[in-house]
Amino acid sequence: MPLKTGKWVTKYHKLILIIAVLLLIPSGIGYIHTKVNYDLLTYLPKDIETMVGQDILKEEFGSGAFSVLITEGMPEKDIVSLKQQIMETDHVKNVIWYDSFLDISIPMEILPEEIMDAFNQGDSSLMFIIFDDTTSADGTVEAVRKIRSIADNRVFLSGMSAVLVDTEDLSEAEAPVYVMMAVALSCLVLMFVMDSYLIPFIFL
Repeated sequence: MPLKTGKWVTKYHKLILIIAVLLLIPSGIGYIHTKVNYDLLTYLPKDIETMVGQDILKEEFGSGAFSVLITEGMPEKDIVSLKQQIMETDHVKNVIWYDSFLDISIPMEILPEEIMDAFNQGDSSLMFIIFDDTTSADGTVEAVRKIRSIADNRVFLSGMSAVLVDTEDLSEAEAPVYVMMAVALSCLVLMFVMDSYLIPFIFL
């Protein structure tokens, strides 16, 4: 049986090669359109409070994920300018900061201490960003990337969507390194166990 199979493969090697190349086309399309899911929330049951609450926010209030943006050492006028740029970003529904309630010409010191502390600590200031989609939605992820490209090194973005983006970037950056390490170690082992040290490189 193995001999017959070998003869058949040898006889029809061109046909087999053509079929293999053609099968690469749907494989490539599938690879391009297959998305890695980094959002842990999607693995949770749909009936738990976290998922139910997210669905209610999305369907009834038109909002989903939110992030907290922290600025350090930025003048108030620069924060207002940054807020305006963030508001113009796609999939950002609302941005809440001090000027959402009072004009920045009014000193913050007149506010009650508990309200003042909710937005400011030292030279740091908090800004709340509300998105129009859920935590792991493509639009939310792109909005997070856009906000980070707008902001400078005095600005820090937190929240589940920001963590999701960081996880994705870190995985994509480190995955090729681990793949190369695995290939190198596999070749090293095969060089010692095969008859010729060239065989692993021939079939690589």
